[in-house]
Amino acid sequence: MRWIVKKHRGYSRCPGAFTLVEVVASVLLVGLAIVASLRLFIMLMQLQGNNQSKFIAANLLQAKMEEIKARGFGVDVSESGTSYNDYEDYRFDVIEENPYSETSAEGLQLKKVIVTLDWDTPQGTQTKSLCTLIAE
Repeated sequence: MRWIVKKHRGYSRCPGAFTLVEVVASVLLVGLAIVASLRLFIMLMQLQGNNQSKFIAANLLQAKMEEIKARGFGVDVSESGTSYNDYEDYRFDVIEENPYSETSAEGLQLKKVIVTLDWDTPQGTQTKSLCTLIAE
């Protein structure tokens, strides 16, 4: 197929070519799409980091609670400090209510243990707590 090139005020035009306005408009649209995608990507990365710190906190809380339950009923478990060497940003407090005001169905005395974990994030300090009852 042969293209016919027409002269229009000194410029040659091909029938399937884009104009400068169309090219600029498409570049602007693609640029806006990239900027919007980057903002979304940054927000998702921040959300992922926040969820990761919550996941670590839940695992540290569970590990501390298991450590306390393994000590048994008669040991004083109240303490505070840094959780583990690998996670220096996480601080915990252990509160013990002994004797707890209730007894178990079997008549055993119960103590209530609350483990609270705090850690710093760019949004501020986050806190999670875990509570359990330990029977004698």
